[in-house]
Amino acid sequence: MPKTNTAFWQEKFEANLLRDKENYSWLRSMGWRVIVLWQCQVPTIDKAAALLERHFRRAARGVPNV
Repeated sequence: MPKTNTAFWQEKFEANLLRDKENYSWLRSMGWRVIVLWQCQVPTIDKAAALLERHFRRAARGVPNV
């Protein structure tokens, strides 16, 4: 959370979370699977690719991805 203008940022973050939740629900209702990659968790393309590969390999084996 930023140290300045915290009320603005808190409201913005909450609105973003609600928007994302609605978008994920809509995509799932159309049969899509949603994978969220956060830049802070996958700072390089190699790490992102490895995460996605692990996800798809697990899905191919029928192991649920949480």
